[in-house]
Order: sequence, then C-alpha cells, then structure tokens
Amino acid sequence: MHFKSNAKINFGLRILNRRKDGYHHLESIFIPIPWYDEILLELSNEFKLEVIGRDLDIDWEDNLCYKAYELMKKKFSISPVKIILKKNIPSGAGLGGGSSNAAVTILAINDLFSLKLSKSVMAELADQIGSDCSFFIYNEVALVEGKGEVVTPISFPFSDWVLVINPSFHISTKEAFSMIKPKYRDDSLIDLIKTPKKEWIRTIENDFEKVILKKYPQLESLKDALVEKGAYYISLSGSGSSFFAFFEEEPKGMEGLFPNYPKKLFKLSL
Repeated sequence: MHFKSNAKINFGLRILNRRKDGYHHLESIFIPIPWYDEILLELSNEFKLEVIGRDLDIDWEDNLCYKAYELMKKKFSISPVKIILKKNIPSGAGLGGGSSNAAVTILAINDLFSLKLSKSVMAELADQIGSDCSFFIYNEVALVEGKGEVVTPISFPFSDWVLVINPSFHISTKEAFSMIKPKYRDDSLIDLIKTPKKEWIRTIENDFEKVILKKYPQLESLKDALVEKGAYYISLSGSGSSFFAFFEEEPKGMEGLFPNYPKKLFKLSL
C-alpha cells in the first residue's frame, strides 16, 4: 500500500503559558501543504523499516513510524509489516514531517488490517506518539490548541501563492521552547485571519521567530530576499528553521533564490 505523507505550516503560533505537566499551552493554525514524504507499507514475516532519501541521523527505534507501529501492535495485536519511508520533507524544519509520518502509518495500518477505526480514535492514538501527530489524522486546516492535541477544523478561504524555504539546518524544538517566554493574549487567531491580509504581517506572529532570528541572524537575509520578491506575509513555521511566504502573484526567479536551500512553491487554494 502506498501513501503520501504531507507537511504543514503554522500560520501564527502563540505560546500562551506553561502547563502543570511541563508542556506549553499553544494556539496555532495548521495548514496542510503539498510537500510530501512517501510511505510504502506491506505485510512481512518480521518488522522492517527502511528509510531512503534524507538522512534522519536517528536510530530506527526512535523513528515515529516505528513508534506508531509498536503502538498499533500493542493495541490490536497486528502482524509484522515492512515500512519503506521515502523522505523528501526536511527534518527539524518546523514542517511536521515526522508527525505526519506517524499519523499516516496509523492510517495505513488501519486500512491494511481493516481495523475500521474512526478518525477520533486514531487521533487519540496519534497523540500518544507526539503533540502534532493528531492533526495529520484529520489533515485539514485547523485551529490547534492545548499541547497540540486539541484540533478544531476551521474555514479559511485562501487562494494565493506560497513559497516554503528551508535553510538546511536543524533547530531543536526543545531548545526553541527553552528560549520562549509565554505570553497570554486576549484576542484569537480565528478573529485575526478574518482581517485584511495586508494586516497579517503586523498581527499574526510566530512566538519562536524573534528568538530564532536572534540566535541565527543570518536568517534575516532570507526574510529580506522574500520581501524583495514581493511577499506580503513572511513567517517562521513551527519552531523553525523553515520560513514561508505568501504572494498574490506567482513569484518569478525562485530557483536562483538561495539555490542550496530546499524549497517548494505552490498555489494554495483552501
């Protein structure tokens, strides 16, 4: 069985407070984007995981596909499978590639073994693997709250060009959170996305961006280049290191923009 495992961007990301369980309470709008890993899953005599493409630099026992399989095996006594994971989405990039892989593995196992699980049940299982994983079970534009497990699909009419660009270095999510000072807000991202889009650059922020730019000042040149190309909104995605930009018209000359950085340009219609 062949499945696509897509990335996401965070349109706004607010760290509101620190929870008693050590996690942070956040508010963000997650948008699925057409940047894909591929997952092949089939029955096997023993469990196998093969990763091709990007070097994840982790033991396979730490791979979220493996953790998803182990969880499903424990819950439903399924037989062994072989998973081939072809990585295209940059890792440590704020694009949710690993979380997506875990969620799609759960979806694939549900199909392969005809478990007939509801999305809500699979989302609860995905949340046991990682905070963002449950979003990818639903995989539609959503307001995400709590530590990432509260997923509420929303209407967000949007049709513009998006460029996602990854500076090719890994930012630790744990390290990024350690640099953040939580700040509660009275307003909501749901209200802010209804305002004119030219106001978004002023009102819709990613709380990680300032601390990441302070530590990696070279990223300012990336933002400046996107402004020169005509972007009306630019933001860090997740805890980085990827940035995304919105354009009203298709931007030209993107191939020559930071040519060594992985990037994806697409028209997003929601």
